[in-house]
Amino acid sequence: MEPVDGGASRPTEPVDAGPPPLTPTDELDLLFVIDESGSMEWARQTLIDTTPLVLGALAEGVLRDPDGRAIARFTPPRSLHVGVIDVDMGTGGFNVPTCLERNFGSDGLLRQVGDPLREGICDASYPPVHVFEPGGASPETLDEFILGVGCVAAVGSEGCGFEQQLESLLKAITPAASPLTFHDGTRGNRERNAGFLRDDATLAVVLLTNEDDCSVSDPDVYNPASTRFTGDLNLRCFNYPEALHPIERFADGLVAGRDPRRFVMLTLAGLPEHLVPAPGERRNYRRMLRDEAMQEVVDPDDDTRLTPSCGGPRGRPAYPPRRLVELARALEHRRAYANLGSICAESYDGPLRGFVADIAASMNRAD
Repeated sequence: MEPVDGGASRPTEPVDAGPPPLTPTDELDLLFVIDESGSMEWARQTLIDTTPLVLGALAEGVLRDPDGRAIARFTPPRSLHVGVIDVDMGTGGFNVPTCLERNFGSDGLLRQVGDPLREGICDASYPPVHVFEPGGASPETLDEFILGVGCVAAVGSEGCGFEQQLESLLKAITPAASPLTFHDGTRGNRERNAGFLRDDATLAVVLLTNEDDCSVSDPDVYNPASTRFTGDLNLRCFNYPEALHPIERFADGLVAGRDPRRFVMLTLAGLPEHLVPAPGERRNYRRMLRDEAMQEVVDPDDDTRLTPSCGGPRGRPAYPPRRLVELARALEHRRAYANLGSICAESYDGPLRGFVADIAASMNRAD
């Protein structure tokens, strides 16, 4: 207590020193969440082409510029786990075109099928968890490891047109003992995805999608014959936002059971390129959400879809990812790492380099 005004005293305001330092971890769990709908083939290939940049940097502990020059060094993880999921969570049991498994879809389970279009290069199937131990007794060489991840990440282009990106991610990592429930009262699939997550590891996520999240709390929104939710199926999630889970479900659920600083996420979605933060730039979420291109407006030339927020190379459209931007803001407020990039860019090198830098910071292994 310090005297004030001739002897009176009052408590001093506590100083927020921030959270205590993290103990460094040498384990990294990396999850790719990939939209497998028909309009995504070009973007998936761009990501697959860039995957060696991420996996090579993590294995070597060296971040390089586009010309191959080392720009940062960090201690690589001793053990790296990689998994791939898609975003098909079914349609609540209703028959919907393009959605073949109507009840649960892929259910947030780690993919194991190799790319059938690269027969002779990719195996027909892979273990659900790809394991690499830089500098250790890794079961594969780095080249074999990168190839295997790329083969499983080629998820195809015939997936369900209703993308539940955040629900798929959340179910994949949530333990069955969690109070969170999913469609039809089911529980999280962390145990069914056994061997992927470690308690002391940093969890890093790359989400690739050209649509906004449509994770529903009321699956009747998918019902073509619904009397409560009407109009074009393609616009149901836009017209009835009250049928979707709140963003707080995912912001809280994704960091549950871990220090938020051990969670790193990169979202590559329909964010216009002029809104993508430069390296080291503070993210202006208000500016992103207020930008004209980020407003959800029915396309005057096609009343079955929204106006694209960016076009992508070769004219492939992507749409305003407002919920995904809101999630990034909410995660950042919880002290997690959240990065955003544009799926419409011809290269994902910049955002992926920032993602690797955040991973190194989260693991607290920068040299």
